[in-house]
Amino acid sequence: MFWTARIGGLKLVSRFIKERHLDKYQKYMERNENSILVLLFVIPLLPDEIICVGAGMGGVSFKKFLGIASISKIATSLLLAYSLSFANALSLSGLQLLLVVSMAIGVFYSVFHFYKRRKEAIRIFRKL
Repeated sequence: MFWTARIGGLKLVSRFIKERHLDKYQKYMERNENSILVLLFVIPLLPDEIICVGAGMGGVSFKKFLGIASISKIATSLLLAYSLSFANALSLSGLQLLLVVSMAIGVFYSVFHFYKRRKEAIRIFRKL
């Protein structure tokens, strides 16, 4: 899906979506592309195919996309696979389990965001 969108998707999508909306989407994705991709893969709001098409139309390199998708899917799989075992071991209710999983996602997102900011600061420092 990524390569299909990369090769011919922009021409096809531009027929159905207003250009100003597409520009707005691309501007927003440029500023937050990594964190938005991670969140979209981890939180099941959209099917993965749509996320792949969006990344293919945007400026995400295949290497970066593959890394984000892999890490996000591994994290999601681990959270889902061990969430019931974790809840049973700690005798958590459904609401408590939801809170713990949300906190884990929040910590993951915070670490990811901190790493991105740190990398940006190092890049700016090196330019000076």
